[in-house]
Amino acid sequence: MTGDAAWLCSAPLVIMAKLTINGLNLRGKRVFVRVDYNVPMEAKDGQMLINDDTRIKETLPTLDRLINQGAKIILASHLGRPQGQRDPALSLRPVAAKLADLLCSAGRSRSSMIASARRWNRPSRR
Repeated sequence: MTGDAAWLCSAPLVIMAKLTINGLNLRGKRVFVRVDYNVPMEAKDGQMLINDDTRIKETLPTLDRLINQGAKIILASHLGRPQGQRDPALSLRPVAAKLADLLCSAGRSRSSMIASARRWNRPSRR
């Protein structure tokens, strides 16, 4: 290999340890978790229904571990890009309801909270 990319072959290999929640004492601590709950939904009879809850289900093992460790969980996510306007179709309410159903159906606690990360700024009032 020659040219600008030649340094890649001679660069030392650096392996970094992956940070996980395993081994941390989280009892009573607030844990902020960014989740990807950007799930496909469609409107039916005036309500937004989730078509595929895979992304929600994939977070359950992590949430279980945090709940079992006694952590206070704060979840943050967003749906789409609202372009500065509130859009009911981008509400996380259906996601929160599905998550609550999944957590409660397995006998889990309902002590989680979803905080919607907004990608738009409200205009300032002067």
